[in-house]
Amino acid sequence: MALIKPCPRCLSPLEIPQPLPDQIRCDKCGAVIKNKSRQLEKPKAPTSALAVGLPPAESGTAAIPPVADTGSFRRILLVVVLLGGLLFIGMVPVVGLGLAWIFSDPQKKPTDDSGPVEAGKLVVKTPQETKQPLPPPPDPRIKIVQPAVDKGVAFLKTKAPELKGLRCGYAGLNGLTLLECGVPPDDPAILQIADVIRAAAPSMNQIYDLASSLFFLNRWDESRPLDEKDLKLARSFALRIIAGQLSTGIWGYGGVLMRPEQEAKLLASLQDGNYKPTGAQVASMSNTQFAMLAIWGARKHGVPVREPLLSLAAYFHANQHPDGCWHYPGHSLKATSTCAALISLAIEVALLEDKEFASTRRVPIDAKKKKADVEKAFAFVAKTIGRKKSDPNPGTSLGYGGALFDADAMGDLYFLWTLERVGVIYSKDVIDGKDWYDWGYPIVLQAQQPDGSWSEKHRHGFGPLIDTPFALLFLRRANIARDLTEMIRTHNAKAP
Repeated sequence: MALIKPCPRCLSPLEIPQPLPDQIRCDKCGAVIKNKSRQLEKPKAPTSALAVGLPPAESGTAAIPPVADTGSFRRILLVVVLLGGLLFIGMVPVVGLGLAWIFSDPQKKPTDDSGPVEAGKLVVKTPQETKQPLPPPPDPRIKIVQPAVDKGVAFLKTKAPELKGLRCGYAGLNGLTLLECGVPPDDPAILQIADVIRAAAPSMNQIYDLASSLFFLNRWDESRPLDEKDLKLARSFALRIIAGQLSTGIWGYGGVLMRPEQEAKLLASLQDGNYKPTGAQVASMSNTQFAMLAIWGARKHGVPVREPLLSLAAYFHANQHPDGCWHYPGHSLKATSTCAALISLAIEVALLEDKEFASTRRVPIDAKKKKADVEKAFAFVAKTIGRKKSDPNPGTSLGYGGALFDADAMGDLYFLWTLERVGVIYSKDVIDGKDWYDWGYPIVLQAQQPDGSWSEKHRHGFGPLIDTPFALLFLRRANIARDLTEMIRTHNAKAP
């Protein structure tokens, strides 16, 4: 029986007779396939090889090659088809998503702000929550003032050992300044200052010393929590300051040293809301500034401050002058006194409206009483912003005033620090159209001494240990009442 195999040349069906002849000719292409072995080898059924070892085609002839296994070929073809299909199916969604992204509305493209996943569900943010305000760009003025700040810090650190023999107002003010300028809380200079304050604590009774030391402890506590001994010291300083408050609501120069049982009695009256100031001494607006900001920070040490600070605000409401200013009692010094009043009125807003004080006893506000005009006060403060030394004297009395631009204050650097505190507490970079920092920082930079210090008004031997902190705190835009700033921002956001 003949076998049918494809022609090796044209692949047309070729009938191969049995037994195998010497040669076979393809009727379609004329190819001649020779059998040189002259041996008939019957192919193995089911393999489709014609003959093992058939010679290659010569001079117009072609050899009959082995025929591939059709079953294996089908399996290979099936695998290739399956892989191609899977690849195609996988590409479809990718291409679809790409096309959808290209032709979709840009406003509807998915973002990372689509919402967090919480407890297995998607929490959708409102537009107000999603759109976070961009941080303000870096203030280029920081780079301008930082070299002067670094020199001033180096100067204060070299003077830290000398603070041991001075009153603690120097130590506290220098310690506060170093911390505000970024000196680590465990720096040797900081630890020396802490030791000076601890050593002087048993007999400390002056408002400047108590308040400056409390400034330092309050700020130090933000960098590293106070231990129990220092915490007790901070509470005692605050109570001594409160005990020195005058019956008018402001402070004089002296605090009150008390025995533990007296401190406990004062603390109880503050907690019960029964406190009334009863002090009687010479009033001092600068001591008042120090006192109110020091005890404001002592709230976190467990000292209630609502009653003393509301009593102080009542004084300022009752004593504003028609031009919007306040005077230092018995003197002028209107520039710094007006800044002190503005700080007190900011504290009052927080005490009456912030949620921190919602559970405390409310003091009825008499609507008939005179209310201070804050905007008028800001307008008065703005009169000093932009002053030059050559401008007419503002009316300073008793030889007070400054050597830089002659503010109506106990020194121009002291005024600048007071102005800076008002600016940062109220978040006002511009007061009545004037940028107070743009005006002030070149003046401060020009007044710096070659050793890194400042000595403007307090020209006695240790004056640089007062003027240098004032200058650095201004340059750094230090805020010793950060929480008050946030409370005022919240109040302003709610205002109509």
